[in-house]
Formats: sequence, structure tokens, C-alpha cells
Amino acid sequence: MAEEPTKAGSAGGGDLEGEDEQVVNPWEVTAKDGGKIDYDKLIEKFGCQRLDESLVRRVERLTGRPAHVFLRRGVFFAHRDFNEILDVYERGEKFFLYTGRGPSSEALHMGHLVPFMFTNAFYENMVKVAKCVTFNKVVGIFGFTNEDHIGKISFPPVQDPYFRMTRDVAPRIGYQKPALIESSFFPALQVNRYAFSGGQDSIENHRKYGANLEVDIPVKYLGFFLEDDAELDHIKKEYGAGRMLTGEVKKHLVEVLSELVERHRKARSLVTDEVVDAFMAVRPLPQMFG
Repeated sequence: MAEEPTKAGSAGGGDLEGEDEQVVNPWEVTAKDGGKIDYDKLIEKFGCQRLDESLVRRVERLTGRPAHVFLRRGVFFAHRDFNEILDVYERGEKFFLYTGRGPSSEALHMGHLVPFMFTNAFYENMVKVAKCVTFNKVVGIFGFTNEDHIGKISFPPVQDPYFRMTRDVAPRIGYQKPALIESSFFPALQVNRYAFSGGQDSIENHRKYGANLEVDIPVKYLGFFLEDDAELDHIKKEYGAGRMLTGEVKKHLVEVLSELVERHRKARSLVTDEVVDAFMAVRPLPQMFG
């Protein structure tokens, strides 16, 4: 299960919110003064494990190729029982992969059909789980109040606290606990004018003190989209030392994103109505279930 971490369970409510004013839940992600999310605190609150270098090396050993860039760079930072999934893979056994996807814009695209189609077959399992979960339990996990609408209460369990609930119920209805890997958050960005920078307030200070890479949004985006590890390390080293300016980093990011968008546009232009009809046609899929 590849999921973003969400609201942590506690007796006083579901939000991860305390003296540092960090709020993480399915509807809101904020840190104090716009700073960075404390992922160590998320791991502690969620009760999951750090996805460390030994697991990444094991993935590479089992697959015979470099791990995905998101694993190499710690974008996926935590897990629940991912080692057991690797055990299953090493034994040559099969497992299924499930990931949730919610629309983040006003318009839906073709990719959103995938979870919709899957949910059509998956909801019966959710009914079984729902029968084992009381209202008091979900209030304790998620911190619902009398003002929350009923849709939240029946929210499909595809995010971390919901999976925690599902992992508790699964053995009681004869199933194995689902395993998860959890990704860091993807920051919003408008590149040229509004991207939050870790650079200093003047070129002189920037040259003297260097950039704060922990809060720099363009650097975070390059961590997601720049494939070349050596190039990313070079940018971080030069920018962190003050030898590269914020504008140069943003320019590099614009180039990377422009290339990515152009590839997407070209691929999208090849998707005709006939291609969509072929994908959506009712047909046997033995290769998926054989």
C-alpha cells in the first residue's frame, strides 16, 4: 500500500497537533510558521517504522536493479510490514498492490477512473470491515465531532489511520494485515514568483551563509523530479554553500518541469477515443489473475 501519512490516532482526537503546532490529517497538512513537517514525530505518532537503507538495498538485491528514485532519496520514508512484502516476493509468491488517488482539481482525468473502478469491486470488503468498527472507535482514532458530516465517518480506509483500523480488523475476519509504505508530503508550488525559498534575503548573506535546504521548495521538487542523483547532489552542495543562487535553482527546476510536462503532453496526444475504448472494453484479463 503506497500512501501519504495522514491523521494520527489518539484518545484526544485524530490530529497530530501539539506544542509545535503541526497539524497532519486527511484534510489539512500544516507546520508551524510554514516550516517543515517533522517526519520523525509522524513515525512516532503513527507507530510505524523508518524505511531505512537496508530495506532499499534489499529491494535492489531482489529486483536486480537500482531502487526507484523515491526510495533512494527517502521520499517514501516509513512503512508497516514492508519487509513482509519483500519476504513474499523473495519466496516467489504473489501479492496485490493498492494505492488511493483522490482528485485534487475541479476536473477529473482518466487516471481517476482506476480507483473508481477498483472501488466498485472493493466496497464489499469495506462493508465487512465497517461491521467490526464502532462509532466510539472511529471517534477515538480520528477525533470526529458532532459537527462532522457522515461522509467523513464512512471515509474509505485508504490512508494511514484508516489502514491502522483495517490492520486491527483484518485478522478477525480471516485476512492478513495489509502492509504499507508512506510517502513524504508533496508541497504546493508556483515556481517563479511564489515558491518558498531557503535562500537568504540578500545575495551577500546568501554567499556568506548558504541556503537552508530543509525548507527550500525548489530543492524539494528537484528531489522528486530530477532523475540524476549526482546532479541533484551537486545542486544541493553548491546551493547549500551559497555558490549557487536561488534564481539559478528555480531556473533549473523550470527546465526539469517543462521537460516533464512536454513528455506528458506528447503522451496524452496519443490517447484517442479509440485507445480509451480499447482500455475500457470488457474482456478477459488472464495475465492479471493467472
